[in-house]
Amino acid sequence: MKKLLFITMLVLALNILIAQGTPGLEYTLINNGTAYEVSKGTADAEHIEISEIYEGLPVIRIAERGFNHTSIMTSITIPESVTSIGERAFASNRGLTSITIPNGVTIIEPLTFELCESLNSINLPENLTSIGYEAFKDCLSLVSIV
Repeated sequence: MKKLLFITMLVLALNILIAQGTPGLEYTLINNGTAYEVSKGTADAEHIEISEIYEGLPVIRIAERGFNHTSIMTSITIPESVTSIGERAFASNRGLTSITIPNGVTIIEPLTFELCESLNSINLPENLTSIGYEAFKDCLSLVSIV
């Protein structure tokens, strides 16, 4: 059991170190066996770009609270491989002004952009099948949803 815990901790540490190689971005990639999801992201640059492939597997999800409570990031490039964005993934993100959700995304979970005070425009994909309850709650600057 200790050996398994040690290996798990080592893999998480390596994922964090590798993610830190992207300027201005720190996040944890969680391997579900066939793909990765972005978790516990922080941003200290205005524009963030998430890679589509990591260690040969696609990045398919931005996890619950993936990039919440960041203030410097004003834009983010989400790869086409992402199919869902978790609950409160960008909630309370004070700097985000606009976002384009890629066509691969079919699910946006509840409260995803809650309290994104500076968010003024969002481009949604044509393939979107589900937008969660109050996904844009208290986005006071939001004037365009396309």
